[in-house]
Amino acid sequence: MKDVANRGDAACIFAEKDLGKLSSSGVYFLDEYPDVVNDRSDFPDFVRKNELVLVHYGQQFADVVDKVIDQRLNASAEDFGKAPNFFMERDDFLDLEP
Repeated sequence: MKDVANRGDAACIFAEKDLGKLSSSGVYFLDEYPDVVNDRSDFPDFVRKNELVLVHYGQQFADVVDKVIDQRLNASAEDFGKAPNFFMERDDFLDLEP
């Protein structure tokens, strides 16, 4: 994931409900970014058909994961779980002690 130039467009993360945070027991789906048509988001067919909601933009999620790795090479599952929720709540990266 760290090779930003070659990772391409990261998929967005969708769920059946937006609970305001990611949960280890949640069910999530990856699909393409929505297209913007007439200033409105046009979501992929799978997302529309299953009435999913966007819970996290893929590029932001990848950036959050990269930040965790940069701060703590042997990051725990808990670190990776807390970091996206912290970002979603505060629009800022979680600072981890080395």
